Amino acid sequence: MMRWFREICNVPEEKFRIALHVHNLHVRQDIIQYWSKITDIPAKQFNKPYVKQTSLGQRTNILYNGTCAIAVYHKDLFSKINGWKMGMLKYLNIRL
Repeated sequence: MMRWFREICNVPEEKFRIALHVHNLHVRQDIIQYWSKITDIPAKQFNKPYVKQTSLGQRTNILYNGTCAIAVYHKDLFSKINGWKMGMLKYLNIRL
C-alpha cells in the first residue's frame, strides 16, 4: 500500500500519518519503532497508539504487533483516486 501511495499517487512523505491499535497485553516500548521500520515513516508522524483493554484469560502473543492504520492528508488525492475509479467503471461499462 505504501509503495502504491508513493510511486503511483506521488504522495509527499510528510502527508502520511499512522495510527496504531494495540491490546493492553501487547504494549511494548518499541511498537512505534517496529511500525516505523515497516512503513518507512518517521516516528514523529505517528499518533499516540490506541490501547484496547483485553479480557482476562487471554494469552499473550509475543509476535503480535497490533494493527496499523495509514492516513494520507492530501486534499487532491481523493479526487484523483475517484477519477481513476470513474474511468475504470466507464471503461468496463459498469453503472452504479
